[in-house]
Amino acid sequence: MKQAGPLFLFLYMLLLSQSNAILITMSDGTILQGDIIDYNEEFLSFQTVDESIFLEISWSELNPKQVEILKKEFSLEPKAPEARQVKGYIVYLKRGGIVEGVLQEKKSQVFVIKNRSGKFPIPKRNILKLEKKGLSLTEVYTPSELYVQARRKFDLKSASGHMKLALFLLRTKAYEKAKNHLEEARRISPSLSSEVETILIQITEAQEKNEKRKWLQLFHTYQRTHRYKRASEALDKIKDDLSEEEYLNHQKELLSSQEKHLPNAIAQAWLNQIQRKVSQISFDRKINLEEAQENLFQTSESEVIENLVTEFSLSVAEVKAYFDKRSLSSPKRFSYGSGTFIVGLSGKKPKSSQGVESWEKIKELAAQKITDAESEEEVSPEGWWEKANSTERRQWLMARYLEARMQVESYQVKNCPHCSSRGTRKKGRKNILCPRCQGHRFDRTVVGK
Repeated sequence: MKQAGPLFLFLYMLLLSQSNAILITMSDGTILQGDIIDYNEEFLSFQTVDESIFLEISWSELNPKQVEILKKEFSLEPKAPEARQVKGYIVYLKRGGIVEGVLQEKKSQVFVIKNRSGKFPIPKRNILKLEKKGLSLTEVYTPSELYVQARRKFDLKSASGHMKLALFLLRTKAYEKAKNHLEEARRISPSLSSEVETILIQITEAQEKNEKRKWLQLFHTYQRTHRYKRASEALDKIKDDLSEEEYLNHQKELLSSQEKHLPNAIAQAWLNQIQRKVSQISFDRKINLEEAQENLFQTSESEVIENLVTEFSLSVAEVKAYFDKRSLSSPKRFSYGSGTFIVGLSGKKPKSSQGVESWEKIKELAAQKITDAESEEEVSPEGWWEKANSTERRQWLMARYLEARMQVESYQVKNCPHCSSRGTRKKGRKNILCPRCQGHRFDRTVVGK
């Protein structure tokens, strides 16, 4: 038994060995140097040697020879059919989809397929075809099921049996169970104490490294999916395991990602929710124009901000600050339409020089408003609102909101379709104010971001 101890230790250290500053070759010939942080059957997570860049690389992006080497090293692809594989099947379903597992039971009308997710009875009439495939034990059985099976294969009355089972459990990263069997091996054979203690120390280090790797992976996943609060919490979990420089670099990376993504994401979500609120207000025939504006600028806007606070896990002040930093690429356009007379042709001064130029021209048009014609049918703002359909109301409220809360890029005007921008209409021998535009002659559209 004393001769077996170093062998177990060697095998164990081999299993736990991690790649450090390795070179990997991409399919285009590019060579990267760094550490493999994590891996699975779809991709590997790679950090450059200076830890400045974190990449998720799919296996298809690597040189085929490199893939073969790495997958063998990580046991993602067996070198040859091994004992730990079982005969399994890929079940192709007629309505699409596949199920992989072992054929546990074959009835006259049903196949029962078993994999680590459970048992699946599949009627034969739903199966398009069966294809044989070798499956690893971990694809078929849960960790608990594997443990039950493994216990039957080793002599657990001997220290050697417990050591072998412990090594098997290490391959499945069942560290706590492996520790229990190592302790039992030491109890049965005290001469193994030194070897067991060394492995236990290595297990603790591996668990700490795995924990760090897990939280670092979560940090990058949360950051990539814009869940910044969770990313920050994940980073704090491993703060003590990182150097001050590493921690600050990750924080800087997180802040940079937030500053890049959040302003426009919040602005777009803000506007989408405001538009839904405006649609609800526009369909409500019981409220007047004054109440509609009060609802929009006070009640609805406050509700939208609270929704964004929850959605983005930010404070009210942070939501407003990010909204003010927006730089939307596509401007929004909303028209006051036949309700232009309520607000007039000239609005607030635009930000862009081109917008200011058009604004100056529109101001000149506003000064040409018809005032000397008789008004046969003077319409009040509330009267217009009462008669306007829901689309006209929605456009008017959004134009009002865009002009009040957003950055106005420019204004556009369109001839009144009733008077062709004359501002008056003939009625017998008289010129009367156009009942639609009330002499303003144009409809005003607000363009803003």
